[in-house]
Amino acid sequence: MDTSKNFFVGIENSKTFRRNLLEASKNTVSILRFYQKVLNIRDKKKRKIDQLKRNLDEINSLIAHLDNAMPDMGIRASVHKPKAVRHKHVMDNPPIEEQTFEQKSEIDLLEDQLKDIDSRLNNI
Repeated sequence: MDTSKNFFVGIENSKTFRRNLLEASKNTVSILRFYQKVLNIRDKKKRKIDQLKRNLDEINSLIAHLDNAMPDMGIRASVHKPKAVRHKHVMDNPPIEEQTFEQKSEIDLLEDQLKDIDSRLNNI
């Protein structure tokens, strides 16, 4: 048997089959777009949690510094208390800038594919 020959299979209702295939592709693209949004939300949540942890660590260190600076006195302390010198604290960690350029471009790409599929469906 000659393997160089190509065989073609006839498809009945080719327009309907093509329409169903394009609709399935459209659904797949919409699911991928939704999944990308979920990933974006997870990423934002992770960054916010990391920022919160850094803030809590900073607050705890400032409280420890304040406890060390305060004198150890009984409940009935004298009227004259030394005024604490206030230091302006500079944040060690600058806020994280959001990096959504790559993610937005992927979402835009998915939306473009969805529009392309819609235009193909309208042409059928």
